[in-house]
Amino acid sequence: MVVGTAAYMSPEQAKGKNVSRRTDVWAYGVVLYEMLSGKRAFVGEDVSDTLVAVFRDEPDRAALPKDLSPHVRQTLDICLRKDAKQRISDMSAVRLALDGAFGVAREEPGAVTETPSLQIWQQPMFVAGLVVVSLVIGGLGFGALAGSETVSDGAVTRLPLSLGLDESLSNSGRRAVAVSRNGRYITYSANNQIFLRAMDQMEAEPIRGTDGAGGSRASTFSPDNEWIAFHGDNSLKKVAVTGGAPVTLSAMAAPYGISWDRDDRILVGMGPAGVLEFPAAGGEGEVVIEVEGGEFAQSPQLLPGDEWVLFTLRPDAANTWSESQIVVESLV
Repeated sequence: MVVGTAAYMSPEQAKGKNVSRRTDVWAYGVVLYEMLSGKRAFVGEDVSDTLVAVFRDEPDRAALPKDLSPHVRQTLDICLRKDAKQRISDMSAVRLALDGAFGVAREEPGAVTETPSLQIWQQPMFVAGLVVVSLVIGGLGFGALAGSETVSDGAVTRLPLSLGLDESLSNSGRRAVAVSRNGRYITYSANNQIFLRAMDQMEAEPIRGTDGAGGSRASTFSPDNEWIAFHGDNSLKKVAVTGGAPVTLSAMAAPYGISWDRDDRILVGMGPAGVLEFPAAGGEGEVVIEVEGGEFAQSPQLLPGDEWVLFTLRPDAANTWSESQIVVESLV
């Protein structure tokens, strides 16, 4: 059923499809345009003509003030995208856009602004903190230390990375987010499945085959950015970034952090069992770092030189991480 005022309906709303926060973003964009230009964004002689204009036409950008802030102009453009998947996800991101958080390319007066590639901003704030910590500890920080391919132009960009309305992070007490070393992809664990977000796309997509029994989590990228390793179905697996069926590497209990820091080996934190190393081509894991009784190893990372491993060590009986230590141990 179609309910609403025709001139302010989003295309999906006018078609009677399911609506979401993006529908509100569209309506906001229409009202903002009308306030700035003094005219309706979509006009018709009757309701039917108005709905046709919503589906077919674009607002007259020339009617906007010539001295309008580029950030406001850009916000209008990304609020009024007819494809809901390409629209800003919610009003918190609209506020960031108005503040210029996404950056604006140079433009001619009255021209339609191209939206730049977006990178990372997470809502709600709890998840935002988790994302930032994951980037620093698990992805970008050690990728740069290891001399892997990184984005090094010094530019700073931000973007909303909002979970879907029916999504929630899986096992958020452990690292739920991973970033490829080239900065082009993000994975996160939600609804016991791995989702992949290409940075030039507006939406994350679930990875086929990562929704097996027991769910999937703890993902990491290969050094060449072509594979994703993850835990699912009580096994260590990998799947190509470009898609395809996951490949089982070894049976393995739920890990406490995975890192793939050199081409042929994958490090896994196994709590009281220490740190294990698995062949990236498949095979049984080998304990490379043992811990004392009552100790717990998590989130191993191989440091440059392939000799030292950095990981978190805490008493197994501790209820909080306040008693933990960050340690390094040699593999030699």
